[in-house]
Amino acid sequence: MISSCKGDLAQQQALDIPGATRYWPRDRPPRRDQVLGLLAQAVDWTAAEAMVRPFYESDIRRRGRKGHSLRLMLRILACQWLWNASDRNVENSLLDSKAMARFVGIDPWAPRPPSATAVRAFRNLTEREISDDGVFNLQ
Repeated sequence: MISSCKGDLAQQQALDIPGATRYWPRDRPPRRDQVLGLLAQAVDWTAAEAMVRPFYESDIRRRGRKGHSLRLMLRILACQWLWNASDRNVENSLLDSKAMARFVGIDPWAPRPPSATAVRAFRNLTEREISDDGVFNLQ
């Protein structure tokens, strides 16, 4: 149904702007979005990737199903640590929170994010292989 009101057309055009982030009804970002923005700036993600890369190769292997990217898994691990969330809770948060999905680098409308089992396997890998340095000690 097409409306002839000018206000409806202007509102529809405002909603169709690609990349526009609108925080309705308050015109400010949610606190979770602000915290994740600070975390994205504070952490040197390339250094973290370089540290974990020798132990995580499921996203670059030639055979089998490709795993999730290392950057995505590191950011999920950071969210899990920051909010002291379980594997299942961080999976649910990725499904529920647009800010967390954007920070991690997944499209909230795309296929499901990594499962709680994949998050647990990556967390166990980092605790087993890297916790000797004290860098990824999450407890």
